[in-house]
Amino acid sequence: MTVGQTTYLFRNGAMVKNKYVKSQWGNYYFFGADGKIGTDVVRMNGIYYYFDYKTYLMHKNTYDKSRRGTWYIFGGDGKDFSGYKYWYGQLFYFKPGTYEKATNQYVYENGNCYWADKNGVVTSGNPQIETVIATGSTIVGKSPYNWDCGRTPQSIALCQFDCPSLVHWA
Repeated sequence: MTVGQTTYLFRNGAMVKNKYVKSQWGNYYFFGADGKIGTDVVRMNGIYYYFDYKTYLMHKNTYDKSRRGTWYIFGGDGKDFSGYKYWYGQLFYFKPGTYEKATNQYVYENGNCYWADKNGVVTSGNPQIETVIATGSTIVGKSPYNWDCGRTPQSIALCQFDCPSLVHWA
């Protein structure tokens, strides 16, 4: 039932609360403690999920911006994710506990320090290392792995590398 712009679900005359339910069409929806359908970032059993505020459907394998402006990443099971995550070729860091994307700050983990820029892209913060990574990335996916290659000018010209020679070349 929809009242104004708020949707509620009743089963056997009782309002559904704090439940993740399957509709007759096979879609799942979340109804909170107040019985309202869940939208945006919703905490359920201690885990955050994202429900589209227009369709009310759970997002899976998505990188979503909440209506309050914070970015989150959700896995194939719809659960939020914390830690490092590659998304379309870029590395991001999502803070444990809040699950928000780190931006404009240093990220420390396992004794290492990384920089999350204004977009949240994580780098080493070392220009020399970033140049090597960028150089090597120019041929990743374009150069087949060839054992014992990348050690002569000819194999380098043909972009034929094995792992150590690619690192050395970059």
